[in-house]
Order: sequence, then structure tokens, then C-alpha cells
Amino acid sequence: MFAFALSCLRRCMKLTFFITLLFSLSLVLAQEPYALHLDKKSGLPSQSVYQIHQDKHGFFWLASDVGLTRYDGFRFETYYSEDQTSFSGSCIQEDDYGRIWYENFDGFLYFADIKNEKLVALGDKNSLGYLPYGIISKYLFHTTSEGVCVYDLKTLDKIELFKIKIADAQHTGNTDESFFFIEKDRLYAFDKQLTKRSIKIDFIIDEPRQIYPIDKNRILLCSKYNKSETLHVLNVNLELVDSFAIPEVRLIHSIYQIDNKLWICSPSGVYVYDYKGNLVNHFFSNLSISCVFKDSQDNYWFSTTNQGIYIVPKLGNKFLFGKDRLPNRIVKFKNDTYLIATKKGEIFHVNKSFEILQTVVNNPKLGEVFQLNYDEKKDIVSYTANKFYQLNGQNFSVIREIPFSVKEVVPIDNRYMAYAASNVSGLLLTNKSASSSWSAHFPKEDELNIVEIFVNQRSRSVAYDSISKLIYFATNNGLFVVNENKIQEIKLDEQSVFASKLVIFGNKLYVLSTKGNLYTLNDNKHLELLNTQLDMATYDVRFIRQFKDKL
Repeated sequence: MFAFALSCLRRCMKLTFFITLLFSLSLVLAQEPYALHLDKKSGLPSQSVYQIHQDKHGFFWLASDVGLTRYDGFRFETYYSEDQTSFSGSCIQEDDYGRIWYENFDGFLYFADIKNEKLVALGDKNSLGYLPYGIISKYLFHTTSEGVCVYDLKTLDKIELFKIKIADAQHTGNTDESFFFIEKDRLYAFDKQLTKRSIKIDFIIDEPRQIYPIDKNRILLCSKYNKSETLHVLNVNLELVDSFAIPEVRLIHSIYQIDNKLWICSPSGVYVYDYKGNLVNHFFSNLSISCVFKDSQDNYWFSTTNQGIYIVPKLGNKFLFGKDRLPNRIVKFKNDTYLIATKKGEIFHVNKSFEILQTVVNNPKLGEVFQLNYDEKKDIVSYTANKFYQLNGQNFSVIREIPFSVKEVVPIDNRYMAYAASNVSGLLLTNKSASSSWSAHFPKEDELNIVEIFVNQRSRSVAYDSISKLIYFATNNGLFVVNENKIQEIKLDEQSVFASKLVIFGNKLYVLSTKGNLYTLNDNKHLELLNTQLDMATYDVRFIRQFKDKL
């Protein structure tokens, strides 16, 4: 159906420059390929799309912030399950029984029951957070805190468990023949015969290490942050056969093999290399690209982390782009001035007329700045791009640089900030000379001046109640409250709560669940649903934010 739609579109393009057809796709004018823009205006459920897959029947499946969606070229249908811990995810794969699978970012697996228009949970436990599963022939491989679990796809029964002591799970990948798992500096391989092999990969110094299979005969190894600027090629016997430089890329979202080329997705577009390491092309340099997919009609689909999908019928057609800067974050600074961050590794200090007073950061290699914060009391600017950075508010000099993705920070006292991040969450030391009552109850700061509270867990949000002196963390394993003496989980009807945003407002905690329900923690320390009180439908709240004296 969608192939027919694009075929019609190509014929119409010969007759006119401006077209409104089918799903009201926007035309992109840039120094980039001519592209059709699929976004919320065209019915796309979310602007944040992480993967695209076309099934055996020609339908497109999208993994996004709202979950798993099927698209027939005209209509979007999103599948849900009561068992979902959260919606956003990736890793769409199709098994031999025609089931479409995906994994949410909490690390749990689901497949689409198309007949009943819903998702079905695999029912796996002991999540390590998001590590892609693998489908090989009649088996499904999934990494949990116990090790690598193997499921029979026909019965969905767990038939094997490879027990591995997991201290630092880093990445997984699979070909049609093998499933691969990186734990610290060791690469494990599991084949169709359910045999296990492993080798040391300490030749990749930088972490986290990642693996991307090219085909059944070759796999790629690299570092997510690409400090060594090198891709390593291994054969099926796990032997290193080649290495080549990729100095242009600063952060790797994913790697795909298309048209006998390597397509590396990053916060600053897609870099295309041949197998000798020559840079062949660079597309969409102002977009954060999460996935590239070539469909059965030879159209190229580029999914983005915040701008929907761009469909390119032909890569050679180009236009000129309009605006140079794409701002995506703004915070109030000092004396009626503001800080503005862009999607190209820039932060500007501007006046209230938005005239640039100073360029604070200008480094396209950083990629998109997706978290920006100013602590007035400590006079510290914090932002997250390819890493987490803190700047002195006086001269914008770098105070700190930490190699992981911080989602949110909140001030605690004169000594600490609390932070939520993808792998480790806890306290950031911001003033060594200041004292804190928290210091007596937690281990001393490590070499990064961090107090680790949650390890190997993905935190989405953090909030601090300064009256009760409580820190709340929203993690992939539930909602937790931390005081100076203990850590305790807050549950709802004896079930774990999965939240996307936490806010302290009017001395109360407000919790936005990943399913779209808004709760408050009442005086009895129980979560109370607010949707009905606010005349909002269940699962219908998308975001909350405090602005001055309003929520």
C-alpha cells in the first residue's frame, strides 16, 4: 500500500513542485537530500523515533516514545499492553512465526498480537536495562542479570541459561547465525547450536564498547564515544581482521550496512563509509539520526530522536536549507539574559531580544545539547550532549566533564547536586569546602566526584524535597525515595511504579508515570491518581513542568 503511495508521489512530482498528498508530508529544503518529512502534523504519534522495520507483508513498524506502531502508508496504529513498564523502546525484529518484537528502554520484551491489536509481554524478569535481544532461527536470546537467557520461539519457554557474572554489561548484537554480548572487556558469542565462545577485546580501550554485525561473516567493534576514532572488524571466528579510522564521528547511535556501505548514525547526522574507511557521504548534519532503513522500493528512511522521519526517494536530489541554527533548549540566566542550546553543539548567551552576547560553546562534534540547567545559588551551568558538562557561571570555563548521559540535575545543599543518568545516578560534588549531612551516610566521592546511589539502572528523573530532605529517583526498576539513612521503594497497589518525570510542587511530590497517569504522594505516603480530578483521560498526560507558582 505504501509502495503504491510513493509510486503515485513520484509520478506527481514530474508535474508540480508543491504537493499535498496522502499524509500531508512536508518538503525539506536543505543542503541535504530532498526528503519528505513525516511528523506529528502528518499523524506520526511521536517526533522521537528510534527504529524502523518493514515486515514480510510490507507494513512499516516504528519504535518511538509512544511504543510500537504499525504504519500502512495512511494510518498509524500503536500497540499497548497492561504489562508495559514504559512505552519508549527500540530493537524491532520479526521471527519465523511472523511476530513483531520490540524491547522497551527498561529492558523488557514484547511482541505484537495483531489479531487482538495489543502487545504481549515475554514475561522476563531481572532487567539489566536496555540491552538489545537477538533472534536466531528458532531461538530468542536475551541478556538479564542472571546471564544470557535462551527462549524457544515456538513455545516461548526458557530452555537455556548461560550464567555469566555480570559486572558491566555494555552491548549486544546478532547476525542470522550468532548472538553477541559484551561484558566489560570480553566478547561472548552464542550460535544456533547453543554453544558459547568468548575472547578478550581489551584492544578497545574506551568504554562503553559496542558491537554491530555487518553480515553473517563480519562484525564491527567500536566505542560509543569513539575516542580512538577507530572501527575494528572481526570474522566469525572472533579474529581481528581489519581496523580503520572514522575521525569524523564523535558519538555513535547505531551502525547499519546498506548498499555495501557502513551508515553510522550520530547526533550530527549520518556518516557513510566504504569498507576501506573512506568517508563517502554525510547526510542531515543538523539532525540527530537514530536509524537508517532502506525499504523494498529503495526509499531511504531516516528516523530522528526529535524531528520525526525523513523519507528520501533519491539521495542525489538536494536543496538549500534555510536557517543555520536550530535551538532546542533555553534557560533563564542572569540579569534578564538567557542561555540557548542548539542541536549542533552550541550554547549562546543572549539578551532578552535574543541578540547573541557571547558564544559559550561551539563544538558541532558534541551533537545535540538535550539537557541544560542553571543553578543560580552555585552559579553553575550544567548541560548534556555527548557527555555531561558543568561550567563556571562567571566565565563559562569547564568545571567538570563526565562520560555519561545525565537526564536531570537538582540542587541538594551547598555541597551536592542530585542527578539522574542512564547508568549511574546519585550525588554530584559541586563544592568541596562545603559540608553536608549526606556525607556521613554515603561512601566518599569517587575520582569523578560522584556518590553512586543507583548502579546499572536507568534513571529518567530526580526531584528533591528540601523540607523533608528526601531525594526521589524515577528508575527503570521503580520509584525510590532516598534519605540520609536508607533507600526505599514507593509502590502502587504493591506494584512497582515507572515514572518519566518527577516534580516537587507545594511541598508535594508529583509523579508522571510512563503510561501517562499523574499521581501525587499524599500525606499518608500513598500515590493518589489525579487524572480524573483534573478531567483528564487515563494515560493522557504527556508532560509536567513547574513554572513559578504553577504546575
